[in-house]
Amino acid sequence: MAGLLSARERAEPARATGLLGISPAMIDVRRAVERAATAPFAVLIEGESGSGKELVAREVHRGGPRRDRPFCTLNCAALPDELVESELFGHARGAFTGAVGERIGVFEEAHTGTLLLDEVGELSPRAQAKVLRVIQEGELRRIGENISRRIDVRIVSATNRNLREEVAHGRFRLDLLYRLDVIRIAVPPLRDRREDIPLLVESLWREAAERVGCRATLSAAVVAALAQHDWPGNVRELQNVLASLAVRVAKRESCRHQRCLRSLATATSARLAGWTMHGVSSKNDSFVRPWCAAAAGGRLRPRSWG
Repeated sequence: MAGLLSARERAEPARATGLLGISPAMIDVRRAVERAATAPFAVLIEGESGSGKELVAREVHRGGPRRDRPFCTLNCAALPDELVESELFGHARGAFTGAVGERIGVFEEAHTGTLLLDEVGELSPRAQAKVLRVIQEGELRRIGENISRRIDVRIVSATNRNLREEVAHGRFRLDLLYRLDVIRIAVPPLRDRREDIPLLVESLWREAAERVGCRATLSAAVVAALAQHDWPGNVRELQNVLASLAVRVAKRESCRHQRCLRSLATATSARLAGWTMHGVSSKNDSFVRPWCAAAAGGRLRPRSWG
C-alpha cells in the first residue's frame, strides 16, 4: 500500500498537466514538455499512432507564453494536394471556381499562437516546399492576392514515421526536417509503460462511465487483464475498449465475473490469457499485483462489479 500511495503521489503532477503516468518514460516526457514549452523553437513529437502526440503538443502550448493565443491543428494526412495552398494560406474571393468568399488559411488562424502539423510525414513534396517557404520567410500570400502577410506562428509537428528514414528514401525534405526538428520529444508506446495502465484505466473509465450513466466499477482482476494486453493502438485503443465495455456491462446491477471476462475479451478482440477466475498471472504483474492488492483489500480474488 505504501508503494501504491507513493506512486499515486508521484502521479499528481501528471494529473495537473493531463499527461498521466508514473513510469520513468512519462516522467521524462513531462520534463521534456516543460523545457520545450518555455523555448521559442519548433518542436517535433515522435510516437506511434494513438500514443498521445496531440496531447503532448497541447501541453507544450499550454505551458508556454502563447498559452492564451490560438492553438490550431492541421491533419496533414487528410490534406489533398490540390487544396494544399487554400488550406495552408487561404484565398481571396473569386480566386478560383467556387471561391465565393475570402478565407484565411490555417497559418493565419494560428497567428501569434501555435500550429500543430499532425502527421507531418504525410505531406506531399509540393506541400513540403510551400510549408518550408512560409517557415523560412515568416510570411505568406493568399491565393488570388499579390500582397504578402507577416505571420508569427510557433510550429509543433507530430509524426508516427521516422523522418530521417523518410529523408534517406527521398520522401521528405532534409531542409524542412532541419526546420522542424529543433526540439524533439519521443512519446513511448503504452506497452513500454505498463505501470501507467492502472492510472489511465481509472481516468478513462471514469470519463466513459459518466458519459453513458454507468455506475459499474472495474474489479482489480479486470484492471490486471488490461495491464497485460500489448495495446498496439496505444492509449486510443485503451480508451475505445473502455468506452465499449462501459456500454456492454450492466449500469446498476452486479455483473458476474464470467460476464465481465466475456465482455472484456469481446471489446479487446484479443485473447487476454494469463489471468484466471481467482487472481492474476505472474506475467507482467510486478506493478499490477500491488495495485490489485490495494484495490481488493489485500486479496487478489476479483470482486463483482457494482
